[in-house]
Amino acid sequence: MYVAITDGVDVLSLSLGGFPLPLFTATIAIGSFRAMEHGISVVCTAGNNGPIENSVANKAPWIATVSASTLHKRFPALVQIDNGQFLYGESMYPGNQLSPTKEFELVYVTGEDNGSEFCFRGSLPRAKVGGKMVVCDRVNGRTEKGPAVKESGGAAMILTNTAINLEEDSFDVHVLPATLIGFDEALRLKAYINSTSKPKARIVFGGTVIRKSRAPAAEQFSARGPSYTNPSILKPDVIATAVNIIAAWPQNLGKSIFISI
Repeated sequence: MYVAITDGVDVLSLSLGGFPLPLFTATIAIGSFRAMEHGISVVCTAGNNGPIENSVANKAPWIATVSASTLHKRFPALVQIDNGQFLYGESMYPGNQLSPTKEFELVYVTGEDNGSEFCFRGSLPRAKVGGKMVVCDRVNGRTEKGPAVKESGGAAMILTNTAINLEEDSFDVHVLPATLIGFDEALRLKAYINSTSKPKARIVFGGTVIRKSRAPAAEQFSARGPSYTNPSILKPDVIATAVNIIAAWPQNLGKSIFISI
């Protein structure tokens, strides 16, 4: 911040969250106070520790604290299992669409003692996942799982929220046909897999659907107030659209790269 102050900038936008700290120990609060003294406006994220109460970061009164809201657009990519049920999922997969009649055998690899249920790189035996639709629990980086499945010969992927993520809907650009389903749908999917000798499924991509959700609304991951250490200060200050923003995408990039501005 010192260099920015010296350069004479007008605004500092800091996409830095973290856990809430007392003002006298929070380096961003201290640095932004100096910026404020020089007439510089400081804007910071509320953080990504929601929906826990009192989780808002950057709650100094001289900082404009911004939380994340949703769009009125949805990107449905439904999972149809062969008992006729549909499980709601969403995806920004940009590649060639699967045939709506194309079914894949489902596989959820567990018991390998190497994180195979999370689809860590190198954890999926090609003999088990080759040519199949692979179910991956969401814990580590979401966009890291697609390459792991593809390298092991998997044909498609279903990313499932866990009890940690619940119904949080973070959609990604994947390297193979894939969709993300919520925790409740994940329980239904796994119950189907465990009760069926040869489970099968297809992914039906629905493109972009307008006005199918309430918006703006606070995204689940966005940190909540009130401030634990400064309850008399109302934070966050404002909410802004920050989820599933579509931008130009070079087809030869090969891997998801997101920059928050």
